Amino acid sequence: TLRALFLVPWLLPLIVSASTWSWMLNSDSGIVNAALHAVGVGPVNWLTSPDWSLTSVIIANIWIGVPFNLVVLYSGLQSIPTSLYEAAALHGATAWQRYWRITFPLLRPVSAIPLLPGLGYTLKVFDIIWIMTNGGP
Repeated sequence: TLRALFLVPWLLPLIVSASTWSWMLNSDSGIVNAALHAVGVGPVNWLTSPDWSLTSVIIANIWIGVPFNLVVLYSGLQSIPTSLYEAAALHGATAWQRYWRITFPLLRPVSAIPLLPGLGYTLKVFDIIWIMTNGGP
């Protein structure tokens, strides 16, 4: 159930995700500025300021893309046999050595799965920018 919930941002239509982020980052009535105001920080023009609009779009794009990467990499982690870690620990390998000598090399082929489509997806984010900033700064 938890893995299915992680996929929700990735499965939502792009216009829904971008509209939600646009609403949350609204300068006047957005929930992010309301939270900042509660902490004592002044409002930030997330989508209309040239300094913050690119950051806002990057955050939204990461939020949309992370669930797919998370599920694929988690599946790759589950496919690594625990006997490899047990043998390495038996031979005195530290946690850092186990990561660099076992986990990282065995996840390399799996990491290509989310990396290549993610690169292609990131190159076509015009729709997110247009929906969130209306062609903005």
